[in-house]
Amino acid sequence: MDMVDHVPVRNRCRALYMQAAVYICRRVEFIEGYPLDGQQVHLDSLVSKRYIRLLERSVRFCSVKIRKARFMAEEHRFFVAHIYTAVYFRFPFATPKLLEAVLQCTEKLEGRGEASNVTSNGSSRNLNGVKNDARPPKTKHRRAHRGSISGSLRSPRQYRRHWNDLSESKCRPDRISGVDLQLEIFSSFSEYKSNRGTDRLVVPVKGGGTPGIPQDMLKKGSSNKSVAAALEAVFQQGMNRVGEEQEVTFIYQLPLLYIGHKLQNDAFVKLTVTTQDKIEAGLDLFIDRVKSPGRDDLMAVTFVAAVLSDVSSWCNHRYADGRILWHCVPGYFALVRLYVAVFERMCQRRARSSAGASSMPSVNRILSIIEGKASDPWEDYWNDREIETVLDAGSEVLKNEALVNVLMQVILESTNILDPTSVNYSFGILQRMLEVASMAAMPAATEIGSPGKFGGRVRHCLGAAFDGDYFLNSMRSALQSSHVQTLLKVLTCIYNCIDLLPTAARKRLVAELILRENFFHFFLHWNEEIRKIFSYMIVFKTSASNRLDLPSASDRILLAQTPFFEVGPQSRSNGSSLSAASPALSYLSHLSELAQAMLRPTADSEMDPAKKAAVGKKALQRLKNWDASARLKRTRSGGDAVFRDSLVDEELSVDLSIASKLDANFKMIAEQMDPTKHQRESQENGEHARAKRYFPRELEAYAERALSQYVLVLWEYYEAAFENPAKMPVAPSLEFTISVPFFSD
Repeated sequence: MDMVDHVPVRNRCRALYMQAAVYICRRVEFIEGYPLDGQQVHLDSLVSKRYIRLLERSVRFCSVKIRKARFMAEEHRFFVAHIYTAVYFRFPFATPKLLEAVLQCTEKLEGRGEASNVTSNGSSRNLNGVKNDARPPKTKHRRAHRGSISGSLRSPRQYRRHWNDLSESKCRPDRISGVDLQLEIFSSFSEYKSNRGTDRLVVPVKGGGTPGIPQDMLKKGSSNKSVAAALEAVFQQGMNRVGEEQEVTFIYQLPLLYIGHKLQNDAFVKLTVTTQDKIEAGLDLFIDRVKSPGRDDLMAVTFVAAVLSDVSSWCNHRYADGRILWHCVPGYFALVRLYVAVFERMCQRRARSSAGASSMPSVNRILSIIEGKASDPWEDYWNDREIETVLDAGSEVLKNEALVNVLMQVILESTNILDPTSVNYSFGILQRMLEVASMAAMPAATEIGSPGKFGGRVRHCLGAAFDGDYFLNSMRSALQSSHVQTLLKVLTCIYNCIDLLPTAARKRLVAELILRENFFHFFLHWNEEIRKIFSYMIVFKTSASNRLDLPSASDRILLAQTPFFEVGPQSRSNGSSLSAASPALSYLSHLSELAQAMLRPTADSEMDPAKKAAVGKKALQRLKNWDASARLKRTRSGGDAVFRDSLVDEELSVDLSIASKLDANFKMIAEQMDPTKHQRESQENGEHARAKRYFPRELEAYAERALSQYVLVLWEYYEAAFENPAKMPVAPSLEFTISVPFFSD
């Protein structure tokens, strides 16, 4: 802290000193009472005094920063949040005050949010409506406060959320540590759990892990009530899935939850290093800041992240599997509700007039200023800095994997699918939120493809609690849009999120949404960019295994005359009967290999783009011929391993199924584009078949261009795969942003 006072603000070293002070100050809970070699570690009085003085000085530093400015730099906000987190756990007298501030902040956010959402977005259409097929409301009347909507979904206010704050009679100096204190703590928790809850418990649906929400909870309500019900369902499911024995073990092995009573007694009574008044002086300023939420500060969000970070850090230190009973953390439900309230304000549906991406005011805003109308500071779309602050906190909140469904529901129900700007904003947040959730998943992370599997791809994916049905239905609704910019944004989001989905959800997304329902619509789309991103999705994202190992007939057909494949003997001889030992066949094979060596890209140069384009233009004719006799130029043992491992590995089994469906789709294109050949083959087989229509006839005009694009993307994949056969080709990064003109209304 001495260095913090002397180092200039602009020097980056100051942030490092502040971070070091935070980590040193926060470690006392991890040291005191820690079992080591069968004995508990206890701090010497001199060491304890230094810890307490450091915390007191840090609180004074925080109070000065809070008093000076409303807006804080990132390192100062981090420092303040973690210091008051130390106060939250170390001094139980402060816990109820901080939680009361959190509750008041949540009420303010929800109260203003309901009014603004109804007035500005009454006629907008959300993406997927309410969960469980409940229709979104059509009313435009203003509601006074959201508390009247979701009040029945919350625990009564008279029950203490700060159950770890024991009374003085239960926390006497002679029982300040040991088994007696643990018994009092768990007794207080048991009383809280028995009293907390709604009139009815929300129980999981039979045969699934996703909680069900009774329909009468959603009738005559808004999407906000649906979110509140879903959040309460997650809370109650977490409380009901574990027994009392597990809760006792968790609390007893987590001194962070009860060691504060001893530390508070040491600081105020035993060692008399500081007083409660000194801590309260800085605490009141922080509480006032939390009670008055604003986009320019977001201090409450950082505080929530700091509290959950300390809990998860301790649990990771104690438990190898990282399991956390979140409902055993004092104030957890209140902290999460605050975060969800801020997240809702960030994702709320905006009116078209406030969608301008420019920092300059729009015409309507200028007129409102002239007329003296006050504007809601939460109305505009959030900038990247503000979104990053919320999502950084989400990396801690989403360690409870079930909450990803609640946040996903908030985003999608706040999306106006008829407004491309709203789609661009919401799906950008959705993509980043799913990325954060996949990295925060505990235990870390469901790495489905392990490095030991040949050609496998290591990917961090979402946990089993992810609601794949809801995500799939939402994407299906979004892809029904006819707006090109909307489709490009949705396809880009799906492209970047496929790898994050669990195996079952990925299988349904690829097999149903991409290959069965929308393959011809997007592969043969009139817009070139949509065809391009859809081709990249099919080639790079549909399979988690290397395409070189998959039995893909369409790849062999479309890339038959490329450096990656060699044509079979029957195709090279044009039907002539040459034996395998024929000198002519040997000579032709030698010429073919020589020609392919000449065409193969070297380290210094790639193949001429004109030659690639020529290969692409002939793709339709090769597809009509449907000659899959070509084989890879390089022999690989991975193909047999894929079939063998698919018997026990669901991921590989999904890849084989997807490859088969993809070949079937290309076969349909070949049959429809050459109906004469199909009828002739049917007659030869003794069948009478009419020309089949697998897709609208007007899409046939784009078949040649679509296949040409697809072949170039395939070429890019195989080129990368041949350069390093032991690794999966890295999918290119694709982004699409909808820009809005200045002064747009």
